[in-house]
Amino acid sequence: MKHLRHILFTCMAFALLATPAPGQQGQGKGQTKAQQSARAEQGAGGQRPEPAQQGGAARGQSRANANRSDAPPRGRAVERARPSERGSSTAARAPTGPRNGGRARGSASAARAEARAATSKLPQQFRALERSARASDRFALGAAAYAVARGLDGDALSLRRSADRLEVRNRDGKLLFDLDEARARDLGSWDLRLLGDREPTGNAPAFCRSGAGHPVWGREWCLDKGFGLGRSNDRTWSRTSTVEDIVFGRIPESDRVERPTLIDILGDVVLNRLAVHALSLGFGEPLSGRWVAEPASPQLLLVYSGDEPVAELVDLDRDDRVDVLYVTHYGW
Repeated sequence: MKHLRHILFTCMAFALLATPAPGQQGQGKGQTKAQQSARAEQGAGGQRPEPAQQGGAARGQSRANANRSDAPPRGRAVERARPSERGSSTAARAPTGPRNGGRARGSASAARAEARAATSKLPQQFRALERSARASDRFALGAAAYAVARGLDGDALSLRRSADRLEVRNRDGKLLFDLDEARARDLGSWDLRLLGDREPTGNAPAFCRSGAGHPVWGREWCLDKGFGLGRSNDRTWSRTSTVEDIVFGRIPESDRVERPTLIDILGDVVLNRLAVHALSLGFGEPLSGRWVAEPASPQLLLVYSGDEPVAELVDLDRDDRVDVLYVTHYGW
């Protein structure tokens, strides 16, 4: 079964390639061996246990496992792929779009061209970032340009800068993401496998055909049962299991979580990566989440921008380590 290496953050690719900053031409050509060998998720080999057999671990034992000596700090992510120098990052590679669904509007280069054209519709404070050498500025510009190319009103966004920190806010003044230079360079990327080759079968439940996933068992249930996973609003899903270093931090007391609690659960790196991605999809609301953890089910964290789904993080064995990540995206 063919795999697609899909890297998040088309916005970074646009920002790096559209207008190189002075003194940076020629950087970012190629990758390190470590980046080249970053492993994509392997195809469906072997059967996962039935959902009732996946969960059930006592919460106290989960805490003991998550706090063992080899575990990374809770709520933090030790990223597998990180920018090694200015303008050189696996995050700077744009996805090529689905190869099986047939709905892609064009190639990655065409997508970047649309985003470049959209910069003229951005407020001047964003356009002023075009020749910046700062990674945080380039993420902000790239995400905003893709958002406008995908239908968001450019005037719905604003920038605020405080010392070394750059904030991107929506029309209501709500914070979408904030980055200082160190965190911007630490965002990294995920290798994701496009699920376009797992189209829903004719007898798939409605929640699988829509891409929403089982309300308790999540999107993994639809794939395990062989139903496939559909798309909605011309958006499809990709999946990766190379996220074993993401550890849930604070476990929420409520099933609805807002941005401050998401930071406690995921840490700055993962949350900002998802927030930048969400804006690049044209979503102009802060991230929020829904926590699902029935007694015998996996632990799921569903991430939204307003009512729009962005990602699903799955802890199959309830040890507070993320085992599978799903991310939604367009095919262009």
